[in-house]
Amino acid sequence: MKSLVSILIMSCLFLTACTSQPMGDDSLNSATYEGAQNAAKHFQSDENLKRYFDEAVAYAMFPRVYRAGAGYGLAYGGGWLFQSNGSPLGKTTVWQFSAGPHMGAQYYEQILFFRTQRSLELFQAGTLEFAGQMNATVLTMGVSKTPSYNKDVAVFTNIGGGLMLEGSIGGHRYSYKALQTNAE
Repeated sequence: MKSLVSILIMSCLFLTACTSQPMGDDSLNSATYEGAQNAAKHFQSDENLKRYFDEAVAYAMFPRVYRAGAGYGLAYGGGWLFQSNGSPLGKTTVWQFSAGPHMGAQYYEQILFFRTQRSLELFQAGTLEFAGQMNATVLTMGVSKTPSYNKDVAVFTNIGGGLMLEGSIGGHRYSYKALQTNAE
């Protein structure tokens, strides 16, 4: 039990050390960037999400997030933050720690819509949010949707597959690195 607590404390310290240093526009040639663009096109083809794309000042696209857990869980994914017109703003990552009755592993793609400039700025500054969740994935495609904005952020998830049963509470930590173009 002591080692588990130590691991959780070290993980939290690691997450608070995330920085938001600018990066060069050569990152636009990365596989993560291409994956984020392709995943965004997938979400844009969903008529139910048209209003979110229309209302958002920006969106964060995570083309692949991996989760695993057995009592305690961890998830990690990399993605990109885009302006509403699709122009890249920078690179982002998500870490999630969870505790509660859950077992298994899964992967998914996720998009976060920011309705206001203030919600975008909070995301860019780095946020920690707690969320309870229920999930059942059995080697199939599934979708988890929030029906409306919560604190001016809407989250949609396409579950790619895996085997996961859970009812847990956890925290999400996002980090952001702004894109610095050659013109700057």
